Amino acid sequence: MQPLNLQEYDPASIRAALDAMTREHVRITWSSKDFDKPGVVDALTEREPYYGTRYSLGPVPDEWVAAWDASIQVGREFSAV
Repeated sequence: MQPLNLQEYDPASIRAALDAMTREHVRITWSSKDFDKPGVVDALTEREPYYGTRYSLGPVPDEWVAAWDASIQVGREFSAV
């Protein structure tokens, strides 16, 4: 993918950026005060070294992927480019 030039309209660059946005390339950040509750905090298996923030890494749940797939099918009739 080439660097984005914001000065010119470039449909090919827009399409390349949109095509790169797949569920295989997703990163989800979830922040919540509920993570301090018992049971929830136990699922946070990693600790960030500078501030001690707890976190976890793992696959996206199958039900989320299924919901995304369903919404993609509904949205196929629309086009951004």
